[in-house]
Amino acid sequence: MGIVEAMAAVRRVGVIRAENGRLLIEVDRRHLGTLEAHIEVLRRCKAQAVAILQAETTEPTQAAIDAASDYLNRVGAGVQRKPEGYRLTGDCETAETKAALKVLGLDHLPTEAKEMNTGDDR
Repeated sequence: MGIVEAMAAVRRVGVIRAENGRLLIEVDRRHLGTLEAHIEVLRRCKAQAVAILQAETTEPTQAAIDAASDYLNRVGAGVQRKPEGYRLTGDCETAETKAALKVLGLDHLPTEAKEMNTGDDR
């Protein structure tokens, strides 16, 4: 089991956060038994878990925003306004695209696959 998986398990029933280099986990006592292995992973990998949590709460730099925007432009991903709200278009399923969308705070938008023109209009 990895750190991200352990963190997700804790988040399903409680709260996990980093504070002053410490890893703080708050869960109801009745869940401690089922989370024992997950909590042990987080104890063993405390520094990495703290770094992940801090990265989640850190505002992206302008350079990261620019790089994410450039990447999305290169791969043809974008945001369109539809009657039902904003939607992401293009290939939004790759890890790189998901990471760029997260940097820009757009990872919560629904996606719409872009139709590819294959030149075969039969």
